[in-house]
Amino acid sequence: MHTDTRPDDEQRDALRIRRFPALLDALLPVQTPAGAALDAERLHALCAADGLLELLDWSRRGVAADPLACLWLGSLRWYRLVTGRFPDGAPEPPSRGLDAALSTALEDGQFSIAPGSGTVSLRGLASGEMHYPSAPAQPTAQAADALLRVLPLAFVPYMGLEMLHSWADQSLCLTQGDQGLRDRAAALVSALDELAGSAEEPGLSAHVDEVLRPIRQEQPENPCVETLEHVVTSMRHTLRLGSDGPQELHPCLRGFAADWADVTAP
Repeated sequence: MHTDTRPDDEQRDALRIRRFPALLDALLPVQTPAGAALDAERLHALCAADGLLELLDWSRRGVAADPLACLWLGSLRWYRLVTGRFPDGAPEPPSRGLDAALSTALEDGQFSIAPGSGTVSLRGLASGEMHYPSAPAQPTAQAADALLRVLPLAFVPYMGLEMLHSWADQSLCLTQGDQGLRDRAAALVSALDELAGSAEEPGLSAHVDEVLRPIRQEQPENPCVETLEHVVTSMRHTLRLGSDGPQELHPCLRGFAADWADVTAP
């Protein structure tokens, strides 16, 4: 599973693994007020991370798995989480620990899904078909909130950046395929991957800001842009030298974080 290695990869991968809870806390903070309305794409990012976990788990076991299929199944679980059902004609993957925990938290009123959020991604998945980068769903759609879905890739250890870019592209094209958005996803993964694996903080925040600037300019009223900035800011604070991220997580994320640590352990 170790590919595209560099001399400092072992240290960088250890930092990515140790800092993964910082991302989870940014997507679903432990202090989330009861009943707070969360953007649906935050939960989509978590389900995408679970798809990655399933892929990494199969790889660790020595079993070949299709990255696109694993990401698609994660997105289908998210679709069910938001709508209460799977898309017509789509496979119905069994529930996993994370989406089950998120579903219970929603039912218990621990948080809710903001009305109208995630609509572009929901529409892209509604056909029940798995879409490819060569034939993406909604080829001209470019909702910036979908970029939240690629953030977990910055914390995947043992993989080269080219592979992470490919997975980011596949994940986005499941729901929308505007080329400009796909390019920004790759740039964001590059910036955050460098940040997550760095033992220092040498101006990398400015790199992230550079990626986000055109999104702010084109969609200044989009609340999902603010959400993305909040996630990046949270990582900026928790990924400093000597900081391993928050130790406490929202209760419905603790089991997932433990599973991620187990599967990604050296």
